Amino acid sequence: AQSLATRSRKIQRIVDQRTADLVTANAHLRARENAIEASINGIIIANATAPHHVIEYVNPAVEKISGFSAAELIGSGCGKLWTGGRDQPGVRKIVDAVNSLEPVRAPLQTRRKDGTAYWAEVQIAPVRDESGRVDRFVVAMHDVTENKRYEAELEYLSKHDELTELASPSLLRDRLQLAIENARSDDSAIWVTVIDLDRFKFVNDSLGRRAGDRFLKTIAQRIKSATRKEDTVGRLGGDEFLLILPQSKGGKTGGSIVQGVMDAVAEPIRIDRHELLLTCSAGMALFPNDGSTVDELIERADIALHNAKAYGPNSMQFFTAEMHAVVQERLLLESALRTALERSELDLHYQPQVDLLTGRVVGMEALVRWNHPTLGEIPPSQFIAVAEECGVITSIGTWVLRTACRQARVWQQAGFGDLRIAVNISARQFIQPGLAGMIASVLDETQLPGNLLDIELTERLIMRDAEHTIDSLNALRALGVQLSIDDFGTGYSSLAYLKRFPIDVLKIDQSFVREISHDANDAAISDAIISMAHSLGIRVIAEGVETEAQCEYLTRNMCDEIQGYLFSKPLPAAQVELLLAEQKCLPARLLRMHKRPRTLLLVDDEPNILASLKRLLRGGGYRILTASSGQDGLDLLAQNDVDVIMSDQRMPGMTGVEFLRAVKTSYPDTVRIVLSGFTELKSVTDAVNEGAIYKFLTKPWDDVLLRAHIEEAFQHKEMADENHRLSLEVRTANHSLATANRQLEELLRQKRQQIERDKSTLDSVRETLQHIPLPIIGLGEDDIVTFANIAAQNLFKDARELPGSEAAHVMPEVLHLVRNSDNGSAQNAELGGVHFEVISRAMMQDGQPRGKLITLIPGDFA
Repeated sequence: AQSLATRSRKIQRIVDQRTADLVTANAHLRARENAIEASINGIIIANATAPHHVIEYVNPAVEKISGFSAAELIGSGCGKLWTGGRDQPGVRKIVDAVNSLEPVRAPLQTRRKDGTAYWAEVQIAPVRDESGRVDRFVVAMHDVTENKRYEAELEYLSKHDELTELASPSLLRDRLQLAIENARSDDSAIWVTVIDLDRFKFVNDSLGRRAGDRFLKTIAQRIKSATRKEDTVGRLGGDEFLLILPQSKGGKTGGSIVQGVMDAVAEPIRIDRHELLLTCSAGMALFPNDGSTVDELIERADIALHNAKAYGPNSMQFFTAEMHAVVQERLLLESALRTALERSELDLHYQPQVDLLTGRVVGMEALVRWNHPTLGEIPPSQFIAVAEECGVITSIGTWVLRTACRQARVWQQAGFGDLRIAVNISARQFIQPGLAGMIASVLDETQLPGNLLDIELTERLIMRDAEHTIDSLNALRALGVQLSIDDFGTGYSSLAYLKRFPIDVLKIDQSFVREISHDANDAAISDAIISMAHSLGIRVIAEGVETEAQCEYLTRNMCDEIQGYLFSKPLPAAQVELLLAEQKCLPARLLRMHKRPRTLLLVDDEPNILASLKRLLRGGGYRILTASSGQDGLDLLAQNDVDVIMSDQRMPGMTGVEFLRAVKTSYPDTVRIVLSGFTELKSVTDAVNEGAIYKFLTKPWDDVLLRAHIEEAFQHKEMADENHRLSLEVRTANHSLATANRQLEELLRQKRQQIERDKSTLDSVRETLQHIPLPIIGLGEDDIVTFANIAAQNLFKDARELPGSEAAHVMPEVLHLVRNSDNGSAQNAELGGVHFEVISRAMMQDGQPRGKLITLIPGDFA
């Protein structure tokens, strides 16, 4: 009985404890339920043992989320809430977890009572009874529709370009990788195309970025419309697009599709009130021929695009192995160029510039050379552009300037005279801030006078931003350096700006010099450049002079200097010193004041006739050249300066009249004579009338008359030459006057600037002195008051106007003290009942006294 009572008490204590625990649990459950109901989470309690897991409880949040009431849900299976389809990954995950009685969390897409779809984040936890058996499931659900929508937007934006809605670079890479895998399995090809709009920057700069965006959207739609359904179109960035074009059997080729795209892009586009006509360029690479990976194909299509750009707008190019080799060579050059200075691989050669009046060397152009240890000597035409694009041209340019100036100073100290040194400045260098300061620093460091440095700028460079160029050139001119325009005639100069540029020299490009002796157009251009430059007071240097005929033409037409292989190729500094030491000059026959020998050209296809004529004319003091055909005659004219030409009429291949017509075109200053035994009056008279022939002589000739006609022809030529010489002398005088006038204008401009600066400074000083509380007075040499500040006018208020008054009348006491005191000494005076200390200082100008400045300091001197 006692044992039973003890067991009964123990059971009662357990029951009481369980009851208390249950009460506590219920209290916690109600608290949690209230907290949960206050949250946005829906809570469901389902029977784990009942079929379909019957719902026993739902909180109000479930009703709000699903649209079902609690009465409609309680007693129903949980499947009523999951109507989004059982093939969802989330459903499969939940079913597996519930079957294994494990907790689970998964997203589900389902529908509300009204049929609208929504996403729910579902978390299920099994609840066990006292025996450890799962008898309930607690389900928490949260409406994550907005989160899913936001995630979907982010996913779309990550895969599509926001502006054009085309595929983004990341999606393009994914699509291209998939296309490559499909093409491998199908043994087919893919065209990868990069498209870039031509001159799109013009749209943004002229109409603004908003109009540019609208333009890009329109272009994107056109490109998309011009491609097939199986193609992928995306935007790489800016105005670049990528097309992935799988090859289809019997369908269009990649090239025809891209041509259609280019045609569509080229159609006019109206933005606001503007009609825009822009084209595009395209580069194409083919899988698998041109590359087997995503990166290779895009890179090689881009290489082809850059090659297309080089051909001009609206161009399409296919990738080739040669393009790849060029790119690899460029990358190698760029890499090696970045360390070329550090490895001392760069060197300077110098090409002499020769005066055509004296024949002497007056300057040198510094030309950079690159000697690579494995690639050998690399010409500037290959590496200068690379240096410009990769940014190392600035450091190279600074090194060239410093090295050239140092070398010019060495030559000057060695007694070779004041040779100018010409240094080319690149476009990137020219726009760098502080260029003038850098040049000034180099001149100071090398101790080279500024007038011996010639800064060469290309015509295209200075016309890129003419107004900015004027300011930059004036800053350089202030250093005293000479300024030259290189390659003149190859760009697009504005003569209105040219006269405003402080230019000293124009350099005629060698493309005009090359054919100057026998191409009338090149000769006319060169003559026009020389004439224009001289009228502006600018000297002219001709580049690329390689033959005496070129030099003679330039000499006759008043060119000032030449440089080129005729005199010397570019040389290392040591070889230049040898050239200077031997005082090499141009031959006297090529100088401006040299009188050439009379030169006669005889053209006849019969050797005995040529021999007879040479014997007849040998004693006339002529230099006689002979040719057996018209073509041979033209060849001789290209190499020699000829005064008079006498040609037979009947020659095989080219008649005398035809030959002399050709001569007139290329060498209009020659005197041309036809000598013939046949009278072909029509062709000859036509040639005479049009000026191709000076005289017509017949065979057989009279020796005396023939010599007289030849002498008359030379006199005619010499008279024309004399007129030309006088004209050139006038041009020379005008050139000198124009140069002096240009220098005076420059001096006047500087003086005006100085006057403006002085006036500004003087105005500032006057304004400052006006408000100083001490009386301050300025006196001229004649003791006339030139300045009086406010304090002085208040002190001497009895005088109506101090400035312009005689000091003896308005301030006699002060004037007496000033006259009898030393410069800077102080004297005491009483003015208007106030004691002042009077200090007078002499005002100086150019070392000479120009009046006095008087300051009155009040004080008590009792």
